[in-house]
Amino acid sequence: MLLMTGTCGALGAAPGAYWLAEAVQHDYGATHPGRFRRYRAGDWPMGEPGPESPGAHFAAMSDPGLGLPHARIASGDSFIACPDAAADLQSLGATLVDMEVGAVAQAAARLGKPWAAIKAVTDEANGDSGGSFQTNLTRAARTAGQQTEQLVAML
Repeated sequence: MLLMTGTCGALGAAPGAYWLAEAVQHDYGATHPGRFRRYRAGDWPMGEPGPESPGAHFAAMSDPGLGLPHARIASGDSFIACPDAAADLQSLGATLVDMEVGAVAQAAARLGKPWAAIKAVTDEANGDSGGSFQTNLTRAARTAGQQTEQLVAML
């Protein structure tokens, strides 16, 4: 099993820790005139997207009963500090955003292994995100870490 923990931005989600049930790599695809076409991470980003695109996701292992709310996370290589970008990610069904879980989920899929992730919110993926992230980082990281310790004890 691949296990990921850390912090994330919220796309309308309440503060706190979350069990990530699904991850989508939001920035993998191809740029065409006037639009960005998303593909499932790992697929060739050309031609017509596969039947699971756009917003194809990677499903996590079943929640063993930790009691956290479940979420879909949009994961990519950029820090989201823009309400317009956040709204675009919400259109993928995501309520959280980060820069790591999509890669972990993709690696787990390639290895044929289950994955799990617990994230805690630092900011609201808006114009104040940089400051909010710094202010809330220690608290959110501690929260995610405590929940991960509980998960490990359950496994």
